[in-house]
Amino acid sequence: MENPFKIDPFAMVYEAYERLYSKECNVNWYADDIEQEIDGHECNVFGFTDFPEEGEPEIYINANASVQIALETLAHEFAHVAVGADKDHGPEWEEAFENIHKEYERIGAEQFGN
Repeated sequence: MENPFKIDPFAMVYEAYERLYSKECNVNWYADDIEQEIDGHECNVFGFTDFPEEGEPEIYINANASVQIALETLAHEFAHVAVGADKDHGPEWEEAFENIHKEYERIGAEQFGN
């Protein structure tokens, strides 16, 4: 199916990721709250990435998040896929996240002439 949206920021984030890293993964919208243990506490999060032993990484995004938060969360999780399961939020992850953001802005400028 062709994307019916003339402006689709989620497709733009995906395109930015794909241009830079093109590592296969699946993206899932998740309707319930997503809980994850952070520093020994259960917290609701907007998304996470699962790296199964077999198969492609699975990104989960909370469908109840605002568009702005969901977009940033999607870029955040793509950065995790880009650097791999063994990296956390260190310099490599930060660089991947920043690269995705810059490419997203470049795509927007291409599409909208800014």
